[in-house]
Amino acid sequence: MRLFKAVWRVSVEEFFIYRATSFFTFFLAAIFFVVELLAGHIFFAASGSVNGWDGQSYQLLIATVSSVVYLYNIFFIVGHENLSEDILEGNLDYTLIRPVSSYWFTSMAQIDVP
Repeated sequence: MRLFKAVWRVSVEEFFIYRATSFFTFFLAAIFFVVELLAGHIFFAASGSVNGWDGQSYQLLIATVSSVVYLYNIFFIVGHENLSEDILEGNLDYTLIRPVSSYWFTSMAQIDVP
């Protein structure tokens, strides 16, 4: 757990290095989420159902998809980027022979705050 806290702290500090970029990232993510929810409200305002979907099902779908995408970005996107760099630079052998699970080490070595 201490390792996870340390990785999280370093990742958040890295995210806040450029405060304006951090603010715009958070602000735009919130805006897009609100736009998706408002679009659903507009779609279902005239009638209660569109092609068998009701407004509540649409909002549940949007919330679930957004949560899954953000969780994927937090835990795995940096690891995938680092994996391709390790392959191109020839550092993959060192990563794979560690005494921990190489998949989890590679994918969760850093957390990205989307």
